[in-house]
Amino acid sequence: MVPNLSLKVGRFFIVHSFCFIIGFHEELPVMTSKEEIMEAVHRMVTKVEEPKNQKRFKNYDKIMLMTFKDIELDVTINFKDGKAVVQEGTPETTDMKIITDTITLLGILDGSRSAMRSFMGGKIKADGSPRDLMKLQSLLKA
Repeated sequence: MVPNLSLKVGRFFIVHSFCFIIGFHEELPVMTSKEEIMEAVHRMVTKVEEPKNQKRFKNYDKIMLMTFKDIELDVTINFKDGKAVVQEGTPETTDMKIITDTITLLGILDGSRSAMRSFMGGKIKADGSPRDLMKLQSLLKA
């Protein structure tokens, strides 16, 4: 007789190397390092300087805080004069705040997840003017 080797992990039951999904499909999370997420955010904000975005961000002067709850990381993005500077840490003041996890952001940036669906599904929480948040959508496209 084989012992029951069931292990409950979130919405998954892993039994004898098989995964039975309960509810909707979601991949098991893979831990992303601080360095990986900082590199991804840097790549994202360099899109500010692309010709199609230069006009959009020309006189844009805002500070955004991105909080990645799964790795307890705060990243500040300072948009000024058509450029964006990324720093680790929390600014004194912010114009926008985004709370998400690393898997969601990386999925949006590689095109495997929809930013709007992630927001509507509660994977992204945003605080800021809708106009500013819509402007940032152009940086999220793969």
